[in-house]
Amino acid sequence: VSPVIAIAGVLGIGICGYLLMQDTMSSLPEPPVEDAPAIFADLGDATCPPGSEARDLEYSAHSRGDRYRYNLRDGVSAVTLYDQARACYAAAGGEGASRVPEMTAAAATLRDQIEADYAARRLRLHHAREVADWERVVIETTALLHVTEQRQEGEGESTPLRDVLVRA
Repeated sequence: VSPVIAIAGVLGIGICGYLLMQDTMSSLPEPPVEDAPAIFADLGDATCPPGSEARDLEYSAHSRGDRYRYNLRDGVSAVTLYDQARACYAAAGGEGASRVPEMTAAAATLRDQIEADYAARRLRLHHAREVADWERVVIETTALLHVTEQRQEGEGESTPLRDVLVRA
């Protein structure tokens, strides 16, 4: 068998295989497009938890905010703690009231960063689904579930947020 015929045969088989795979991929149903739920829907409505000290909440918020890059859940918790610390400082009045703008700014900065990361992860998830990179789909879905964990009513229960991410 001549080398030209062998190469042409291999290329022909490769092209046929590629075309057959493309047909299979295009027959998969498209998932419904839904708006992503908000992470911080009730921010600003926090009250000072009974028996809590504003300084302790602020310290916890700083600690969790620093760990956000390593544990996504901590970032969301930090924003909530900043909001609670703000409420405690506001309720305390006097010197504590001067800390309210700082807590508000810290919560807003971290919230903006988390929301930007949330949008980027949703975009990466969408792209991974488009190119059928299932390993990346699992990674991004897991990360999104971690970020949105506090917005889910019960572990393992079906919630609108969990349903959107699981379908993704």
